[in-house]
Amino acid sequence: ATWNPSVVRLCLWHLKRAVKTKLGQPKSDPVYNPFQAQHEFPFIRTDFAPVVNAPIRETGLLTTVEQRERILELMGSHYNRHALIPNGETFSSNTAIHQDSTRQMYEYCLEHNLRHAWAYLYRNWYTIIHYKRWAKSGVDNMIPIGKTTMLIEAHWKVMKRTHLYHYNRARLDLLTYVVLEHYYRKLKMKYQSTVVHRQKTALFEKTFIAEWHKADRAEVSGISYATNLNQWVCGCVAFLHSPLALCKHLVKAYQASNQLHVIARMVFIQRSQTPPFIRILPTIHPNPYHPGSHPQEELRPGPPLRRPRGVHSVNNDEEELTFPG
Repeated sequence: ATWNPSVVRLCLWHLKRAVKTKLGQPKSDPVYNPFQAQHEFPFIRTDFAPVVNAPIRETGLLTTVEQRERILELMGSHYNRHALIPNGETFSSNTAIHQDSTRQMYEYCLEHNLRHAWAYLYRNWYTIIHYKRWAKSGVDNMIPIGKTTMLIEAHWKVMKRTHLYHYNRARLDLLTYVVLEHYYRKLKMKYQSTVVHRQKTALFEKTFIAEWHKADRAEVSGISYATNLNQWVCGCVAFLHSPLALCKHLVKAYQASNQLHVIARMVFIQRSQTPPFIRILPTIHPNPYHPGSHPQEELRPGPPLRRPRGVHSVNNDEEELTFPG
């Protein structure tokens, strides 16, 4: 889904779970119009469709376990492809990627006579409207890095476990107060200490540097890919599926260019939705490579939010929850 100017999408884990659950269910009469599908994709045959209201209803599951695994593998590849990422040494437009991905899935279902599975996949995932909600190639000129479902889950996990663990179904006014006066302040402090003042290393940077050193030790085959440091892209399969936008070819090319040594807290890893997708920058105090707050802004941690029980003394370490009048 796209909410201007931010671009977010369904994460791959939730996508695979939804598809795997559905494809493991019994067959039913799906809503599928083969003529509409053929109008959108001319290679689709109108006679390849589930038989609706047949005298003898088809039974069994939509797919076997092996077929489900192959479909999920294909969708994982379709999920990551984008016009800005080469396939080997060639680039394709996002429209062509959508067409190729749909054709690949359709031909697999056609080969294994998965009529009901194809009807489900087309209606819920491969039409132009639904495709934009999960595939990277559904967005032009940038690659979304935010995942809607994961962001929402992480937000409410912190809210419930850190701020609202004494409250069941908190009222809206309490929730608003907690977000503005407690959660927001904590997030801002964390951003200041991790990104601006570089007092801590972000989890993304720790994972990135660990994978960097692993890729540096790996051997490179003689296969040629469209590896571009200026754009930070590579045509290998590892880069396509990497959540860190990283592969051994980029690491080797970076090391050969005699640039900065990638050491924790000595460099700042900046990720972007547009090329170059990764920039390795020197650590500066305060860090100027960020869109956040002024580095001199001081924020003090707020007290934990707890339900008052009886009479409590108020001191520098703990204060009661009070709402502004």
